[in-house]
Amino acid sequence: MCFFSLHNECPPVNYATAEAMKVTDGLVAGERATAETLRAIADCVTAMACIVDAGGGTVAGFGELIGSSGPPDIEALAAQAAEVRSSYDSAFEALDDTEDRVNGAVQKYRELQEYASGALAEGRGENFEQALVRQGTGGFAAMVERRIEHLRELKVRVQVLKGLQPTGEEILAKNDYAGFFVWFMQPIRDLSITVQALYGEALSGALASHRAVYQTCRMVGEELPDISPEELVAAGVGFNGGSPAPCDDC
Repeated sequence: MCFFSLHNECPPVNYATAEAMKVTDGLVAGERATAETLRAIADCVTAMACIVDAGGGTVAGFGELIGSSGPPDIEALAAQAAEVRSSYDSAFEALDDTEDRVNGAVQKYRELQEYASGALAEGRGENFEQALVRQGTGGFAAMVERRIEHLRELKVRVQVLKGLQPTGEEILAKNDYAGFFVWFMQPIRDLSITVQALYGEALSGALASHRAVYQTCRMVGEELPDISPEELVAAGVGFNGGSPAPCDDC
């Protein structure tokens, strides 16, 4: 089933062979594009968590300095600084592959956009298109364009954050905790807003699919006179590399 994808058709069990192959190609493009999108989002969420954690550590270190009635505990501050640096480094490690994920997702969405245009021209996916229009998204093509736009914006936010990395390291080396907090506050907020917009776009596609699915496909086991449940199970087992279980009635 099209989980989060911007796709307008169901698993290709109710189509003639030629159409089934087209639907399969569309499903694969959509799911892989969305999988890469979700991975890019996950990278950013992990990076945000690490930076936020580092920010909390800098505030804690600042508190140690201003709250001490005597000489600061050097060992405690050194341990705090090491923890902050570890969180900081982890944030950028989380973003190592994010730009490549975005590029791959955009490429797959372009493939899906081309496929979907052909599907509509051939009379498939009309119910899903109507569901998108009723939802106020402007239709499939417009929805894909918005997702690509959000992905590109995410890539820019990631690039900006990476560009700040050397300066952040310098600030931490000086133990300038207040400066570190201010330096990353707005970029992290910008990234979080972009992540929210992109994930919201994924959910809007899923919502339209949910509303249209009862019209665009049959669920497995429902009104499939030419395919028995045993055959479906056997095909699934074979696909997963195993052998079908023996069947007394087969």
